[in-house]
Amino acid sequence: MVKPASEWTEQDLLSLITNGVEESSDLEYKRSAALTDTEGVKNEISKDVSSLANSNGGTIIYGMIEEQHLPRQLDGIDPARITKEWLEQVINGRIRPRLNGLHINPVPLTTSAVGKVVYVISVPQSGTAHQAGSKRYYKRFNFESVPMEDYEIRDIMNRTKHPLIVPQFSKRFIDRQGGVLEYALNIHLVNKGSVSAHDLKVVLSVPRQTSKAVKGFKQHMIEIPSHLFGNQWLENSLSVSNQVIFPEDEWEVTGKDREFVLIIDSRYIDRDEMRVPILFWKTYADDMPPQSGQVRLGEIPDIAV
Repeated sequence: MVKPASEWTEQDLLSLITNGVEESSDLEYKRSAALTDTEGVKNEISKDVSSLANSNGGTIIYGMIEEQHLPRQLDGIDPARITKEWLEQVINGRIRPRLNGLHINPVPLTTSAVGKVVYVISVPQSGTAHQAGSKRYYKRFNFESVPMEDYEIRDIMNRTKHPLIVPQFSKRFIDRQGGVLEYALNIHLVNKGSVSAHDLKVVLSVPRQTSKAVKGFKQHMIEIPSHLFGNQWLENSLSVSNQVIFPEDEWEVTGKDREFVLIIDSRYIDRDEMRVPILFWKTYADDMPPQSGQVRLGEIPDIAV
């Protein structure tokens, strides 16, 4: 759900600081010193990039100072010293097998560090396991890149033998009463794998106070620690059989028989909220290893009525 690397601007980077967007399993900040021409640094770059590819993919931002996982300042990188081509060569030369679909965007800094750039790297989830320059395999866990167990490596290498079902979200404005906004949440399940899916289950957890109408899902209360929304969340699950989703195809979950309405009280929650997740998701399909992720409200795009 993180914005593609090619679309990032300096204003997007500054908004991460303003909104206090914390590092997560799919977002990592690295100061400029993390890009130096040494063997140790090159191996560290390959470790960070491969760990995202081995997990759910994500974004690495080089040129951002962080403290306690929060972005504090853009320090930028001299593009004459560390070029985009150098960074590509490090990644391609140290990660095995070679990672396809990676994108590097040098974002020019015109106000915060004139003449410097920030490198935003978009790393796709891969269909196989990738080895870092240290000859080890890594995955993302919380805020770190950690070594993988043997069974985890084998599971990733079997990704091409299973469907890969992930949700996509958008929201449509319904009504407004004072500072309270209502949105219909549109949910699609997308098969990014190379095998068709037939039996599906999706689980969506949202803060209790943000959920108004959930039609067609089984629902019960769970607890998830959250300093912004409190710990009472509603877990909504839907299971369907004989619903085929072919590779690169999708299935619309919401519609006439299934509705999901979010309530956003703008007095307490900004509709562009990027600090903490407003939704956690899990998907299950056939013999696919379960997939999971999180979404911030500001990441859910609006659609026209």
